[in-house]
Amino acid sequence: ARQDGFGSSPEERRRKSVPLARSAGLKLILIGKPCSGKGTQAPMICRKFRCVHVSVGNLLRAEVRIGSELGKKAETVMKEGLLMPDDLILNLVLKRLEQDDCAQNGWILDGFPRTQAQAEGLLEAGMSPDAVIVLDRPDDVVRDWCLGRQTDPSTGIIYHPLFN
Repeated sequence: ARQDGFGSSPEERRRKSVPLARSAGLKLILIGKPCSGKGTQAPMICRKFRCVHVSVGNLLRAEVRIGSELGKKAETVMKEGLLMPDDLILNLVLKRLEQDDCAQNGWILDGFPRTQAQAEGLLEAGMSPDAVIVLDRPDDVVRDWCLGRQTDPSTGIIYHPLFN
């Protein structure tokens, strides 16, 4: 018999070995200008790699819809055209990333972080991405997209009549 403590047969070694922890899936950050394609690319990447698309805008709209304290504050801030404070946005995103589906399958952050404080908070919380992808479109294309995009009232899907 071998002296390494694993036994002499492959079956014995397999039985005594400790399995590696399951990978938590792909973790990506997509950043770019408004209308650069983050909201288009993220769902396609998520389908391919079976991870969760996390959009701060969608998270905020959900909080407004359920009438949570954060939702009420977000609604007020958004109506005034201001940006939400970094700590509130960071806590909202971290709360989502800690849910089982994100923890097990990975995630794609769509347009987050937007500030250095948000990025540092994400790293301090141990939520480090595997990669950051910057989507870059020429300014004239961004302008045309932003000025022409529409939202389907029944599905909420954002589209552009010329480009979709």
